[in-house]
Amino acid sequence: MNASVAVKPSAIGVTLQPEAYNEYLQQILSHAMAKRVPVGVDMEGMSLVHDTLGGAFQAAEQGYTFTLTLQAYLKRTPADLNRAADEGISVRLVKGGPISVT
Repeated sequence: MNASVAVKPSAIGVTLQPEAYNEYLQQILSHAMAKRVPVGVDMEGMSLVHDTLGGAFQAAEQGYTFTLTLQAYLKRTPADLNRAADEGISVRLVKGGPISVT
């Protein structure tokens, strides 16, 4: 199948139930991997960064493969980039928002 999937964490519940988000993300990744469809996990607003990354790292630990978007201007990004590399996650680095304390 010539397709790809972009996951918006807010669309699958990260703002309402982070644990449900983790489960939904892994279900999407499982179905996509079975069809050999690449998946990208997008990064949204500052308030979602922690839970978005938590679900992504948990999915990587379960063996799922995907591309994770990281925002270059966040002060936490170098550490997140190193962890993503350690977990074998492909990274899409984008400009993102202004420099922050998060």
